[in-house]
Amino acid sequence: MSFGTAVKTCFSKMFVFSGRARRSEFWWYYLFLTIVSTVVMVVLFIIFFVMMAPIFSEADPVTGEIPDEYVGDFLWATVILYGGLVLMGFVFLIMALGAEARRLHDTGQSAHWLWFHLAGLSIVPFIMCAMEGQPHENQYGPDPKAFPVA
Repeated sequence: MSFGTAVKTCFSKMFVFSGRARRSEFWWYYLFLTIVSTVVMVVLFIIFFVMMAPIFSEADPVTGEIPDEYVGDFLWATVILYGGLVLMGFVFLIMALGAEARRLHDTGQSAHWLWFHLAGLSIVPFIMCAMEGQPHENQYGPDPKAFPVA
């Protein structure tokens, strides 16, 4: 499956947690999400440093203290940065969960492994997504390699 086909397939099935997904579909989509989230993160940091430039220029060069009138601006810039990063992380997690569930189904595993994300153990289902899929029909559907996506 090509990069573009994988991204289109995963976007069309973003909230579908049933069925199966090939490794190429999942990993190409994961690469796409990683690239997009990196770009969004860089943009957020650029916005943060543009907002902070006037504040940093007024800071005491010896102690690094900023004048009291800039404390509010500093806090708002920080809230915008961290709020944007948390929101971005949540959105991209939601976007990835459907593909990850379908990938786990392809390996014969339940999507209940995704609960590990809540415990901070995201690496467990992530590693399971790298396993070879079952080469025959399983309880989650037919083998996606048997019916290639156009």
